[in-house]
Amino acid sequence: MRHHGRVPETAWLSTPRLWLVPLDKALIDARLASDEMTVTLNGPAGPLLVHANADWPGDLLGVFPHWTQALNHPRDLAEGTWAWLECATAELVGWGGLVGPADDLELEIGYGTNRRRQGQGLATEAMAVAVARLRRAHPTAAITARTAVGNLPSHRVLEHLGFTCTGREAEGEQLRWRL
Repeated sequence: MRHHGRVPETAWLSTPRLWLVPLDKALIDARLASDEMTVTLNGPAGPLLVHANADWPGDLLGVFPHWTQALNHPRDLAEGTWAWLECATAELVGWGGLVGPADDLELEIGYGTNRRRQGQGLATEAMAVAVARLRRAHPTAAITARTAVGNLPSHRVLEHLGFTCTGREAEGEQLRWRL
């Protein structure tokens, strides 16, 4: 089971176009309560009104009910996982971070961009910062990822981040990647 809980690092991360917002129980619960949402987040410069459409967080939405059950307090975090907030529009446009337990041996990452925002380099931009943060927190861990064999845009994201494809999963439908 994925480890969740309070972690000391709660700072927002930034890129030229995005804020990476630590994904917490309050944000997960707000999304589960409504397909389209507007919430106020405590940003680095104070309160910020944030919007999300039904596209966010894509496939991760199916995991949210499990995560919210594992988190007890509204500020509890899904450790090492961030929502991507576009600075110019205050819209949640993706997510990325750990998809398995954090340890010093291996960290598995995942990510997703809202369908209508794909192809704009947001995943590469966000995950470069997220992977750097995870690397600082776990300097000896291997960082891995999985992609569908035919998901060429995701292959390009990982290649840009320095990952190498290490082969197919036993079932043959996914590729394994390692940094």
